Amino acid sequence: MQIKEGQTLLDRLAHEGFVVTVAAWVKESDSGDWYLYLATPLVGEDRAKTTAYHRVNAVLRKMEEEGFGMYPFDKKVIGPNDPIAKDMAAHGKARPGGPPTRFRGSRLGELYVEEAYIYPPPATPEQRAGIQLWECGRIELRPGIGPAGLCRMVVIDLENKTVLQKGTYRGTMSNTQRLSHGHLEVTWAEGGGVRISGPSASQRWRWSQPRAVWEEGGCPPDEILKEILTAMG
Repeated sequence: MQIKEGQTLLDRLAHEGFVVTVAAWVKESDSGDWYLYLATPLVGEDRAKTTAYHRVNAVLRKMEEEGFGMYPFDKKVIGPNDPIAKDMAAHGKARPGGPPTRFRGSRLGELYVEEAYIYPPPATPEQRAGIQLWECGRIELRPGIGPAGLCRMVVIDLENKTVLQKGTYRGTMSNTQRLSHGHLEVTWAEGGGVRISGPSASQRWRWSQPRAVWEEGGCPPDEILKEILTAMG
């Protein structure tokens, strides 16, 4: 529950423009209590934290009105150059969009800890686009089980933002079919791959969910992604 609450808060802070460079739930050895540590540039070299706390608390108050129940005193803010933040970043190995990394060491910076869960780094806009693309069409597909699992394919009419054709098959991604102007073929594959293909050679993109990277073609234009997401509902 705490991990989910922490992620909900991090997502909301990002939406509100509050920059968090690294975050973790940390169980301090001295108190035995868990705290959500937030590293933010609003805590400067002078380690003044008032502005950062005011910003976070303002967001939390809005969330509390919407039913969010995280206790306000369960968080601590630190600067990105704090030794605790640096160790959190060094030990956080999870990819954007993945689960937190469990830390089993005894210290973060000079802070003695019993345990910690370090959240993955914030996703870039390109990574968020890829993650959203994977989520919109994966249904029961799962990343990380190999290239020869189930594949789901759709052909989309970009102008009308509708699905013209759909199907599933087992195996690796099959060759794309001949497409008309304004149509795209999108394939989701178990293993976490998403391929977008259009009628021209310049319309080729491939996203890797396990690696959180666009492996081919870079990130597609926003209008292409929006039309795919709209068509997929």
